[in-house]
Amino acid sequence: MTRDTEDAPLYDRFGWQSSLGDFSRSEPRVVRIQLQKFVTDASPEQIRAWDQSIPWLQRECRELEVRDVGAREYTAILEYELPRDSRRPDVVVLERGCVAVLELKGALHASQAAIDQAMGYARDLRAYHAACAGRSVTPALLVRGGGATPIERDGVYVVGPEGLDALLDELSADGQPIIGPEEFLALDAYAPLPTIVQAARELFQRRELPMIKRARAAPTLRCSTSRRSHARRRARARAIWCC
Repeated sequence: MTRDTEDAPLYDRFGWQSSLGDFSRSEPRVVRIQLQKFVTDASPEQIRAWDQSIPWLQRECRELEVRDVGAREYTAILEYELPRDSRRPDVVVLERGCVAVLELKGALHASQAAIDQAMGYARDLRAYHAACAGRSVTPALLVRGGGATPIERDGVYVVGPEGLDALLDELSADGQPIIGPEEFLALDAYAPLPTIVQAARELFQRRELPMIKRARAAPTLRCSTSRRSHARRRARARAIWCC
C-alpha cells in the first residue's frame, strides 16, 4: 500500500504509508519511486540517500518482526509532511501506544542541528497532533557511527542503523493498542498554532487591528506633546537670556 488509503478522506501529504510488514517486503526501488512522486523537487543527493537508506531500514523492520510478530501491524509513514508546514520527518512509525519519529542522516556523528531537528518534529507532534495526545512521541536520530546501543542526547535517541530494531522494540508500550493510520492521518488530527501571517489575517478580519494601532499611537502623541513643550520652554529661556 502506498499513498492510496482505503478510507477517505484522510490526510495524504506523505510519500509512503503502509503496514510495517508491507513496507519491509516491498521492492526498495518501488518505495523510492513513490517518494520521488511526492517530493518532486528531490535533489540527486536526496535520491541517493533514499537508495542507500531504504534497504537497511527494511532490514531493521524485518528484524523487529522477528523480535515481535505483532510489529508487522505497525504503520510506517515516510516523508510525512507536517500540515501547514513544509517540514517532513523521514520516517514516522506508529506502534503500541507510541509514535517513533526517525530522522536519518548519512553523517558519521550526530550534529546538534540534527538533534534539534528531530526534537522539533517530535515536539510539534506532541503539541498539535490529536493522535499523539497522552502517548509517547519519541525522536530518534540515526547516524552511521551511532552504534547498536542508543544514547540519549537532549531528549533524542542517537543510534546506528543496526540498533533501530531494538530501539523500536523497546519503545513499544506493552498492553497498549497499536495506533492506527486512520487515527493519525485524520484530516483534523493536526491543529498547529497559526503563523504570524495567518494570525494577522484573522485579527484583521475580526477588525481588532485598529485597537492595536491606537494603542501604539498613544505613546507617539505623548512624545510629540513632550517635544513641543520642551521647545516652548527653550524659547522662553532664550527670550529671558536675550533680555
